[in-house]
Amino acid sequence: MGEVIIESSGTLHGQLQRGRGVGAQRALRQADSGELVYDCIMRDPRAPRGQDQRSLFYARLVNDLRLPFGPLVEHLLVSEDADDHAVELTISVLGTLAEMGYRTAAKTLREYCAEGVHWEVAFSALQLIDDPTLMHGLDEVLLDRVEDDEEIADLVSSESLVTKEWIEKQPRIAAALRNNAVAWEKARSTNSRHSEYTDAQLFSMIRSNTPLADTAIGILGRRGDTRVLAIVEGVPEDRRWPSAAGIASAVSHLGPPALTHARVWVTGPHPLRDVGYRLLTKHGTTEDAPVLLEQFSAQVERRSWPGLIDLAMTMARLQVREAGPALREAWHETPNSFDRVFLLRAIHELAPGEVAPYLTEALWDCERATRAFGAKVAPMDRVVRARMEFLHDDEAEEIEVKKAASERLAELDHEV
Repeated sequence: MGEVIIESSGTLHGQLQRGRGVGAQRALRQADSGELVYDCIMRDPRAPRGQDQRSLFYARLVNDLRLPFGPLVEHLLVSEDADDHAVELTISVLGTLAEMGYRTAAKTLREYCAEGVHWEVAFSALQLIDDPTLMHGLDEVLLDRVEDDEEIADLVSSESLVTKEWIEKQPRIAAALRNNAVAWEKARSTNSRHSEYTDAQLFSMIRSNTPLADTAIGILGRRGDTRVLAIVEGVPEDRRWPSAAGIASAVSHLGPPALTHARVWVTGPHPLRDVGYRLLTKHGTTEDAPVLLEQFSAQVERRSWPGLIDLAMTMARLQVREAGPALREAWHETPNSFDRVFLLRAIHELAPGEVAPYLTEALWDCERATRAFGAKVAPMDRVVRARMEFLHDDEAEEIEVKKAASERLAELDHEV
C-alpha cells in the first residue's frame, strides 16, 4: 500500500485525513471529494490505529455523498496479500454502514467472514454491532476456520448478545471462554503478588541487569520509595536494564518529591531529560510554567506529537495563557485526532474569547469525545442547534454524544 503522506492541513484531503469537522463540512460542497474519501478509507491515514477514530466520520461521508460501496469491496479483494492493517479501516467503515442499515455492507462483511483472508477483522466488526441477526451462522464459520481454542476466546466477545446463544449451542466455544477466564484470573493473581516482594529481593532484581529490573523498580516507584531517584541517577548509560521506559514509569509514581531532581534533569543534555519533562508535566507548579511552555511550543513547531496532550493539559492546569497560539496551531496540524479534545479543552480554558469556531467545528469531528465536548459548550446558533438535533437523533451516533446533545437541547427548551 506504501507510506501514506499526510497532506497539508489547509487542503480538503489533509482535513479529511485528520478527521476534522471542517473537512467533513467542506467535502459536502466540493465536487471531487468522493475520491478523497475513498483514498482515506482505503489508505488508512491513522498512525495510532487503535486509538484514533474514523469509522463513523467516513461512513457518514459515504452516506451523505451517496458514494457506491463497490470500490470498498474491491479494496478488500485486492488486499488479500497484505496485512490486516490494509483492510481494517475499510472493514470498520462497512461495519458502521451496516449498523446504519445498509444491507449491502452487512452482506459483504458476512461473505468476507466465510471466504476472506482477513476474516477475523470482519468478524470483530460485526460483533461490535451486536445484532444477533447479523451474526447468525457465524459460529459455524468461526469453528470451521479456527483450530486454536485460545484464538476462539480472543475472537468471541463475552459481552455480545449472541455469545450466550453460542455457549449453549457450541461446547467448544463455551470451553474456550471458560478456560480463558481461568487463565486471566491466574495472571491477575500473579500480578497482585508483586507487592509481597521484600526490599532486599527488589534491589537484587534491579542489580540483575535483566527485565526483572523493570518490574522491581516499578514496584518501588508505586510504593513511593524515593530511593528510586538515587538508583536511576546511578544507572550507567550503557546498561540495558532497567530500561528507559521502566525508569520513566517508576519515577512518575513518585510525584512531587521528585520535582527537585526533575528540574535539574531538564536543564541540559541529561540522560533523564525526557523523564524530567514528563514528571514536570504531570506534577509541576507555576514555577515550571516557562520551561514547559517552551517545550510545548517547540514540539508543536517540530510537529512532534507524542506526549503533546499531556503538555496541553498542563498549560491549562497552570493557566499558561501564552500557550494559546501553539494550542490553536496544534489543533489544525496534529494528525492524531485523539489529541483534539484535550487541545480543545485547553483552548476553551485559556482563550474563551477565541474558542467558538473550534467548538462549532467539533460537532462534525471524527472523535466522539470531541463531538461530546462541543455539544456541551458550543455557542448556540441556528447551525449548531440543527447539528445538535442531528447528533441526538442519529442512531449511529455514540451514546456519550447523544447524551450531551440531549441534555443541551433540554436546557434550551427549558429556557424557552
